[in-house]
Amino acid sequence: MRPARIPIRPSRLGLVHALLLVLGLAGLGHATEPGPTVAQLLSVCDRALAAGSAGPDAAACEWFAAPCACKPRGRDGGALPWCVPDSESIDAVVRQVVTALRLAPSADAPADAAVRDILERLYPCP
Repeated sequence: MRPARIPIRPSRLGLVHALLLVLGLAGLGHATEPGPTVAQLLSVCDRALAAGSAGPDAAACEWFAAPCACKPRGRDGGALPWCVPDSESIDAVVRQVVTALRLAPSADAPADAAVRDILERLYPCP
């Protein structure tokens, strides 16, 4: 008897693709590979915008441009060093971060550090 096949609906397939893209950009499983550079993140975010801010690129852009406490953190762990007001939407945060990333001095710099600096500057904690 063959095992039952679970159909994958298109919405689930998109989620699977988004997850794979995020994992690929993060370099998870490859300890020597850092996350995306500023240029790579901007490229993903530009593709997301061109696609109507939907799909795998939009998910990856949000994951890196507006990291949340649910994202795996480095050794420092703990609370996020920035405080986004509850009234601020994720889309607004992503837009502001992407705008600031375009002014980054080095496109080859790690996006994680650049995003962290931007978020700390835009949303300082009281």
